[in-house]
Amino acid sequence: MDATYYFQINETNTRGHPLKLYKNACMHNFRKYFFTHRVVDTWNALPAEVVNSVSVNSFKARLDKYLNNRGFI
Repeated sequence: MDATYYFQINETNTRGHPLKLYKNACMHNFRKYFFTHRVVDTWNALPAEVVNSVSVNSFKARLDKYLNNRGFI
């Protein structure tokens, strides 16, 4: 299946980071508990400095630092 089946990427950058995701409406109860549907709000809450990382390793380092500052790690 195509990724647009699960969510859509924001085309405009009004606030936050430019890679925000939008969830499609759920027609069934079981679909709203899918990982792709649950993770969108968490992804959209990340700051731009984390999301706009240039590599996977820098993303992981910035995410760890962000979560550590928030008390999650």
